Amino acid sequence: MSLWKSFTAKAKDIDAWRKLHMSMAEFLDAWRIIPRAVVLIYGYGMWQVGEWYMSLKPYMLDNCNVELLKEKCLVMAPTTEHMALVTALLAVAAAIFGLYTNSGRKWNGFTHWNKPAEKPPTEEPTKPEEKS
Repeated sequence: MSLWKSFTAKAKDIDAWRKLHMSMAEFLDAWRIIPRAVVLIYGYGMWQVGEWYMSLKPYMLDNCNVELLKEKCLVMAPTTEHMALVTALLAVAAAIFGLYTNSGRKWNGFTHWNKPAEKPPTEEPTKPEEKS
């Protein structure tokens, strides 16, 4: 069977296909899998950046004339550029967490799949007016 015939055969039962995809979308949305994965991956990346930043050590430049340049051959680490990079990444982490907490469905309480039948309003018996 060709790929096209297979596709058209499946397309005839479009309702089953839609139900499957909508249930998958509902699952992903209800459990917020994608936003949680993004936050976890970014958290791991920030951990790695922190480890890298803390492991920076001062170093000597290669082929530097120490007698002529003296202390300019020694590069102190971490530098201002390193600190700026880590600060920027940490600020983006706050933005990502803010997007995570404000994303997803806004739940307004429990929603019934099958709503119970509403009871018709009952009328209270009226009292006869008293004559004075």
